Parts: sequence; C-alpha cells; structure tokens
Amino acid sequence: MLDNVFEDICSFDNLLNAFYTVSSEHKFKPASLRFYYHLEENLIELQNELLWGLYKLGDFYTFIRYEPKRREINAPPYRDRVVQSAICNIIEPEIKKTFIYDSYACITDKGALKAANRVSYFMGKAGNYFYLKCDITKYFNNVDLDIAFELYKRHISDVRTLNLIYQILHKDNPEKGIKIGNRLSQLTANLYLNELDRFIKHNLKIKYYVRYMDDFILLGSKAELKRALKEIEAFLRDVLHLELNSKTTIDQCVKGLEFVGYIIYPKGKVIKKQTINRTRRFVSSYLKGNVDDASFCRSMGSICGHAVCTDNYMFYVRQLLRVIRHLLNVET
Repeated sequence: MLDNVFEDICSFDNLLNAFYTVSSEHKFKPASLRFYYHLEENLIELQNELLWGLYKLGDFYTFIRYEPKRREINAPPYRDRVVQSAICNIIEPEIKKTFIYDSYACITDKGALKAANRVSYFMGKAGNYFYLKCDITKYFNNVDLDIAFELYKRHISDVRTLNLIYQILHKDNPEKGIKIGNRLSQLTANLYLNELDRFIKHNLKIKYYVRYMDDFILLGSKAELKRALKEIEAFLRDVLHLELNSKTTIDQCVKGLEFVGYIIYPKGKVIKKQTINRTRRFVSSYLKGNVDDASFCRSMGSICGHAVCTDNYMFYVRQLLRVIRHLLNVET
C-alpha cells in the first residue's frame, strides 16, 4: 500500500525525471523547447501549485489519427504531461507488481512483438489446440471511472495522491471513459483489465493466455474455450461493466491467428497484408515529397522494428532500398 507518497511525486528530482521522460517522446517540439527554456522556473512553479493545492488541469488538444485505425487523441498540455509522468514514476512500480506476466501493452520491456512471440510460443507448446480471440467494445470509452478509482484505492492510501488521480481521471469525464493520449490512462487501462487477467488465470485456470490492452488470446480445447467465453462475458458485464465485440472468435491455431498486427502460427509469424500495403503507400508518399525526412525516419524505424523476426521482413528491406536508390538518383 502506497502511503505518504504525494511529497515524492512533487519532489523536484521526480518532476525533473518526469520532464526528461516526456521530452524524450516529444524531442524538439515547440512545447518541449518552451518548457525547457525556463525549465527550473517551470518545475518549481508546478511543484508549488501541487503542494499548495493550486494545480489546475489545462484543456486537451484533440485530434484524429487514422492509422492503423481511426482514433480520437486527447493530448494534455505539456505541463500536465509532466505531472502525469511524475505520478506514474512513483505509483506504477508498485501497481505493476500485481500484474500477471503475460500483460504486454504500455509496459517497459514488453510490447507487441513480445506479445506475438509469446502467443507463437504458446501455440507451439499447446499443439493442436484452438484459440479464443477477444476484443472489448470501445474499451477506453467505456471504462467505469468509479470502478477504476476504487482499484487505485486498493494500492494507494495517500489522500492527496488519490485526489490528484481523481481530478485527472474525471477531466471532462463525468462517469466513464479514459482519454487516449494520457500517460495515466495507460496505467488505468492496464489496472482495470488486471482484474480480468487474474480472473482468467486464477479462477478459470487458463494456462495459455496473453493480453495486449483490450485484445486478448486464450488457447485450449474448443469445449474449454466455449465455457471460458461464457464466464468472461459474465465477468466483464457484471464486474467491469464492459462487453466483447463481434470480432470475438474461436478457431484452430493451425489456420493462423491475427493479433497485434501479425498473423501468428505455431512456428512463426507474418505481417498483415493491410500493414504491408500501408507501408508501401507511406514509402511512395515519402518519395513524392509528401512526408518530411524526420517523420519518415521515425516511422520506418518503428515499422522495421515491428517486422523483425517475421517471414516477410525482406519486404521492408526492399522498401528501404527503393528510398536509397531514389536518394542516390536525386544526388547525382
């Protein structure tokens, strides 16, 4: 149980570490540079506001992202990002101790590739099993904030810390929904579904289970998975006030399983066709001059990292060779 941690959250060193965490994700962006220009003053001002109870949240900057699917992003002001990072620096290590091993989203040293590798490993061990693939309907929009706050109270007894978390969670949210684009939302999303993880592992005794945010996979016999599905639907409905969407599927592992951007088989994985087509369009857009160099390098680094150890990794090598040939022709 975390008690008397508010002073740790507000300490100058923790706020400074939080700034460096946020700035590493937004390097050279105007908001980061402006904050850095008066760094000490800004951090001391933020520290005083927090300690004296004068801290107020700013307004979100809302925009739409269309890749890999349409999502509304609610980005908080830069100083609010620093505060959320400072909170997570202190409370996240303790809360993460309760997470199961096979939760992979928004966790250091985890991620989509490791989730895919784990599923492939399980498929190889399970043999001729079936899989149950589940996806929660509009998960972030449907998180019950009262339930989420009660889950935080299981880990935190410090009143001022809880009040700050409550203030952030309920910003523009009267009853339910957490904002995509907020650091605290990531922790909240994992904390919320940790209840489902523990139910599946400890109550249903499912041996092969992997979750990546609101997408999760179970392996087992067809009869076992059908029984588990009914139990999961009831648990989500009655305990977490959520429901599964129509993409929920039971099928044979040997046919391949689509998960976290891959098609996964017992002995390997490939990139989804939609992702390959999206990459081809992105490279073509760059070659036409519609994407700047920095954005291209950042995105291709991420894309190639996603493709590591897949059967179609050479496709991405060929796309990079297209770019190199184009640049050589331009220079000559």
